[in-house]
Amino acid sequence: FRVVIVGAGPTGLAIAHCLSAAGKELVVLERRGSIVQETGASLGLWPQSVRLLHQLQLLDAARHISEPLKLSYHFDQDGKEISKMIEKRHGYPFMLFERMRFVEMLYENLPGQSRVKTCKYVVGVEQNKEGVKVQLDDGTCKRGDIVIGADSVHSFVRGQM
Repeated sequence: FRVVIVGAGPTGLAIAHCLSAAGKELVVLERRGSIVQETGASLGLWPQSVRLLHQLQLLDAARHISEPLKLSYHFDQDGKEISKMIEKRHGYPFMLFERMRFVEMLYENLPGQSRVKTCKYVVGVEQNKEGVKVQLDDGTCKRGDIVIGADSVHSFVRGQM
């Protein structure tokens, strides 16, 4: 079973970690020339997502690049405090990251980084009985059983599907 992931941002790399942990064959295609770039500002992960980092053995690396939010005050419509301790209540903190550092952490800790290919611009996606074929602008193609579009909010893959 082979998965073609289009896009090496936070979503594509997180999916690559999950599939790698499950022992699946994969390739990540990124159109830019490098994985780590100063794009975007920040991103925050709520405790349920931080739990996934723990399950993927990335929590220690994540703690080095984030300061967890320990308190967050929540009030009901009458102004009565209903909760304030995120980590105590959920078992994991809310974590805020610089997007670039988060992508760098995901990439540097990905087993088999050679599966991430840069300068791979997708120009077509074809699906048939045998699986999927992702066509690249250099005339090559990558084949798999499924394709996952993690190529931004203006996803080419989504448009093809």
